[in-house]
Amino acid sequence: LADRPGQTFWSRRVQLMIAAQLCIPNAAFAAYGDFARIDLNAQMAAGDPSNECLFAVPGSGVCTVYRSSEPPVWTTPDTASAMKKLVNAAANLNGLESDIAASRWTSIAQSLGASRDLREAVGFLTAASKSQNAANAAKKVFRDLDGIALAAQKKNVLAASTSFKQYTQDMPALFKA
Repeated sequence: LADRPGQTFWSRRVQLMIAAQLCIPNAAFAAYGDFARIDLNAQMAAGDPSNECLFAVPGSGVCTVYRSSEPPVWTTPDTASAMKKLVNAAANLNGLESDIAASRWTSIAQSLGASRDLREAVGFLTAASKSQNAANAAKKVFRDLDGIALAAQKKNVLAASTSFKQYTQDMPALFKA
């Protein structure tokens, strides 16, 4: 059964337990399934114990996370910050026209990669406004940006120019929505 010299028949778990007992003689060991003995008056949980229990240790019923009594960090979305981010991202994408004309495909790809701020801000604003017109305008803008990305991947100046022209028409509609 033992392939190598010095190999024993004990399981790895038993070997580790023996090694741990030899190395740390004063450590307390608990059998599997035993819970640590904690003073019931000690506060070891996060949150306010007079509030609703959000997470309890399975099998024990001991609550470790309670709902906080503190007010939430934010109660309403910061649409002003999202709008500022949207304006900055749109301004950065306005430089795509010169990159398309000069066939700078790497620069176009980098600019479109940076448009994640635009997607994040638009998603945040359309969710906050709950407007179907805003969601439709956002879809048109994203479709135009995807068209530019595809044209840049194929290195097609005409298709990229057409998609950018459509983007410049759809973007103001997004700001109005």
